[in-house]
Amino acid sequence: MQLITVKIDKPDDINFILGQSHFIKTVEDIHEALVQSVPGIKFGLAFCESSGAMLIRWSGTDDAMIELAKRNALAISAGHSFIVFLGAGFFPLSVLNNKRNHFAAGVLTPAATKGDARPLWNPHLTVSRCEQRGQR
Repeated sequence: MQLITVKIDKPDDINFILGQSHFIKTVEDIHEALVQSVPGIKFGLAFCESSGAMLIRWSGTDDAMIELAKRNALAISAGHSFIVFLGAGFFPLSVLNNKRNHFAAGVLTPAATKGDARPLWNPHLTVSRCEQRGQR
């Protein structure tokens, strides 16, 4: 096993939440929690599966944030991890309690600053882009 550092690629004014969860339904659950927490929220999220085809599932309300989430999730490629990017003017504090209480196993980084992710790298892990399998 090898420990690597993955740089989170994002604009300076964009907040993100990096976390872990155990379920494929995580994408739907996070999407629902975000839109119920803040009306009109702009976000993109991506979740890395850890078994089977090891796909990246994604959803959101803003195309630019969705693309940002998919690109960073692919770079991280750690099973059971998710990343949420919140549009300019939206903050993790507004949604964190709702999200944490429902389905996240852990929130690793709620941040507005540039950050790093340190997943454990598995040389046998293959992550497929899954453009056609977006949840919403």
